[in-house]
Amino acid sequence: MGFSHDGKTERTKVSIPAMNRKDMDIAPFSSDLIVEATLVCDQSCIGCYAPNWVSKEIPADSFKSKPHLFLSPDALTSALRSIRPHGGKPFAVSIRGGEPSRHPALSSLIEILHPYASTIFLETHGRWIGRNLIMLNACRMFKIIVAIAFDAMHELPAGAVRDFCRYLDRESVAWRVVITEESQKAFAATRALCDWCSDEQVVYQQKVARSIQLVRPKLGVVRVDGTIANTLSSNLG
Repeated sequence: MGFSHDGKTERTKVSIPAMNRKDMDIAPFSSDLIVEATLVCDQSCIGCYAPNWVSKEIPADSFKSKPHLFLSPDALTSALRSIRPHGGKPFAVSIRGGEPSRHPALSSLIEILHPYASTIFLETHGRWIGRNLIMLNACRMFKIIVAIAFDAMHELPAGAVRDFCRYLDRESVAWRVVITEESQKAFAATRALCDWCSDEQVVYQQKVARSIQLVRPKLGVVRVDGTIANTLSSNLG
């Protein structure tokens, strides 16, 4: 979902001929600040550009053995103070990874971000939904929008995405389905699999092949070591 600094949505007209319907207003996914909560993920997605350490062990064990792969609450606090040293206007934030749900202190990061943010998106593969009540409660309490990745790379069946979204609805947690594809044609094919959600609940993210194409948020990217970069961590050339 694209947001300006005043929190209003910036939408783009996209033609979806494969769906035999009129043009839809599709929002490209963007935010003012991206926070890389961790470089740990429990999935090995073919085509993922993030420099992740893949592990299915208990998140607390990963945190203990490889703390340098996790953003600490203190580092996040320092980064935010340098971005907005005297408060200022709230901004839209995306929390991503790796897979954010692998961070055992994610709820603490969310709590730190909340006073600064107009909107907080949690970008995730969604497999924790229905299993991690601590994260669920944090999302509800701080009005997080759970942005579930749905595309060929993440290998998540449409039925599973639908079930995740319905579960979040029952728990009063907002959500969006984020479709990452390289073309409008590919987007249309994937979008057609999500006929159970409205256009307002779908956002588009452009798939890229080179680092120069990666998103560059207005306020930058907070890396796991607390430094602020102009773009995402990646393995792309």
